[in-house]
Amino acid sequence: MLEDLFCYQTVRERHRNAPFFEERERYLDYKAAQGCVHETVIRIARELLCIARSFGGQGHLPLQVTAKEIERHAGEWAKSQCSSGRARNPWWPRRYFTDQATDWFRFLGLLFEEAAKPPWFSGYLEAFTRFMQSERGLSPKTISTRGWHLNEFLGWLEPPPPNICSIRTTDIDRFLKSLAARGWCRVSIADSASALRAFFRYAASRGWCTPEVADSIQSPRLFHEENVPFGPSWEALKVLIESTDTHHPVDIRDRAILQLFAVYGLRCSEVANLRLDQIDWDHDRMCVRRSKQRRSAVYPLVATVGNAMLAYLRTVRPSRSAHREVFLTVKAPIKPLSAGALYHAVSKRMNRLGIRSVKRGPHALRHACATQLLADGLTLKEIGDHLGHASVTATGVYAKVDLAHLRQVATFNFGGEL
Repeated sequence: MLEDLFCYQTVRERHRNAPFFEERERYLDYKAAQGCVHETVIRIARELLCIARSFGGQGHLPLQVTAKEIERHAGEWAKSQCSSGRARNPWWPRRYFTDQATDWFRFLGLLFEEAAKPPWFSGYLEAFTRFMQSERGLSPKTISTRGWHLNEFLGWLEPPPPNICSIRTTDIDRFLKSLAARGWCRVSIADSASALRAFFRYAASRGWCTPEVADSIQSPRLFHEENVPFGPSWEALKVLIESTDTHHPVDIRDRAILQLFAVYGLRCSEVANLRLDQIDWDHDRMCVRRSKQRRSAVYPLVATVGNAMLAYLRTVRPSRSAHREVFLTVKAPIKPLSAGALYHAVSKRMNRLGIRSVKRGPHALRHACATQLLADGLTLKEIGDHLGHASVTATGVYAKVDLAHLRQVATFNFGGEL
């Protein structure tokens, strides 16, 4: 590894003769295998040299290293950097020393990390999760969302109550009001209230609280047209995709991602979980595992989308990766893109281009896809099948934005029948 990193023999000897050479060498090989670029591995090697010298006073690695010990050595290192004029402020050298030392000792299995104490409500949350899985048969996405809302509420309570029975309706009302103060919209607050209502109904069935708690949870008023989908126009969507027509690795990757959202109307989790074996290049087909319906749907692979994905796979995605997901991070550590990362990638581009849309992120492109299909004359049933809706009711909302047909209905001459 040293021969690949440093040109001068004196520099190699300096690293080789420092303490814990084999341990540092193994860690550098590991970071390179993770996808770290050459310059990053060099920077890590230099920092490890300083860390090894700092911890090498006894001539052998300690059996255990605590976070406090790392902080102490980092403080001494930062102080020496400032006194020698190599750093103006101790903050950055201390932080970088701490981060690299923590990762290195964790890799070696020497870092002592105290197990985080589970929150007081962990038992209730686990029982509720098992109930949703085994008795209700809810989708993993619904279970995850409800668990997240419940974790937000129970973790918000201060001081923590001794049990669920001690929670009052006023506590829930104050929590929902705090969500509004944090900028949550009414729909999101209503989702939180619905998740809490489901939990307290379950809690009442277990005898943890009275049934009145769930019955008294009030959601914010939602208007009938509140869920009208307002995504970007189709022309704006074309501008968004064309903005990725560059040779930059991130743009090449995001071009394929944006087209999957726009052409197929896929959900965020469906793109994040798309795997290499789900694409049949021989027959130009793509199999998508629907996150809500828990079944697969097969789509023809449109040429433009297929070409964008091929460009990403050939020029950007690492050819050797243990991950089977299609879309990975560009910077090390190389790992699959999360749903949150996909949302950030889309919303950031929309904001940069000034694209106007009530909805933001990948779901806005899903709305734009459905609206365009409706304008092209597809029926609500066909659009629902394309989007993976379980019922026509979920697709019916798009009829509200079909202004051309709504105007035809408004001007229709009923010939005096009314």
